[in-house]
This record gives sequence, structure tokens and C-alpha cells, in this order.
Amino acid sequence: MPRRFASSILLIALALAAGPVSLADDSSHVWSEVERVVAIGDVHGSHQQLLDLLRGLDMIAEDGSWTGGRQHLVMVGDLLDRGVGDRPILDLVIRLQSEAAAAGGRVHVVLGNHEVMNLVRDMRYVAKETY
Repeated sequence: MPRRFASSILLIALALAAGPVSLADDSSHVWSEVERVVAIGDVHGSHQQLLDLLRGLDMIAEDGSWTGGRQHLVMVGDLLDRGVGDRPILDLVIRLQSEAAAAGGRVHVVLGNHEVMNLVRDMRYVAKETY
């Protein structure tokens, strides 16, 4: 299976991991007592820079494990393309979702235009090294 296709499958799994949300009579989209919300976007395949940023924000340990406690991390799209770290970024975010939840925090992912472009097979911004 080509790496880019595998990354697209991971992206779809990431987007669907929470399942459908119905806002009618459902409070699953409401959180209280959140210590801090950190929003990060436009990572564009820069895996090492994302790790450095999350460490600097005390959200992950040196080994990459969640240390953010009850904080919420919001990845606001464009995790992919233009860099070579697409797959490690997706793997990290998927892992942090469960680690954060176990600690009382959350990792939320919003698809950006680059994720949507990958899903519809518009690969014009994909780095050759990530195929």
C-alpha cells in the first residue's frame, strides 16, 4: 500500500474517531473545568517543530507522551503537506488523543483544507518524500 494512501486512511480514521455528534440533547461537546486550551494550526508536515512546540508548552514529555493533564489541545487543520513529517504527525496526534483522555484532557482535530485536499486526492502540495 503506498505511504500516501496509508496516510489518507489514517487521516480518515482520525477524523472519524470520535464518531458522529448530534448536538440535540447531547452534552458531549461541552467541557467544564478545562485548565487551558491550546490551539495549533498549519503544522504542514513539520513534525520536529510540532514536538518542540508541544514540549515548550508542557503538553508532552521528552519522550512524546502526554503531560498536559486536563488541558485541551486543538489541532485546527493543515497538519499535512509541504513537509516530510505527515505520517509521524498523524501517529502522534492519534496517540495523544487517547493519552490526553486518560489524563482528563482532550485532543481535538479539525480538518483543514490540506487534509480535505488529500482526502479527495488533490496531492499538489504533498512532498515527494512522503509518498
